[in-house]
Amino acid sequence: MDQTDMCPDRSTNIGTAQTVTINQVAPNFQRRPALISQVVKRLSSLTLIDEAFTNQLEHTYNIEAKLEYNHVFKYRPLIEEYGEYGHNVIKILSTIDQEKIGSEKKILKLIRVC
Repeated sequence: MDQTDMCPDRSTNIGTAQTVTINQVAPNFQRRPALISQVVKRLSSLTLIDEAFTNQLEHTYNIEAKLEYNHVFKYRPLIEEYGEYGHNVIKILSTIDQEKIGSEKKILKLIRVC
């Protein structure tokens, strides 16, 4: 067997590495912020809300009754601490969804996947 038979064909691109710069392929490429980053930005602004306002939020369910019903013990302190933010998150998601239809569903799907 000739040594040239064992070598790959150098006339094709097979077996060789070529560097491609993204600007050559897509010169007008622009980054678009992910929906989840927009949610995080809006949620971070909620830390400035007065505590008196958060106490006025309307509760759709009693968290204590819900925890008892579901027999939640291990993560109960964590749920109680962050459960108050649920109503704010719903309002933010609703606002984002009004600005960009379908974004609430996409965000919730991303959260479920993570």
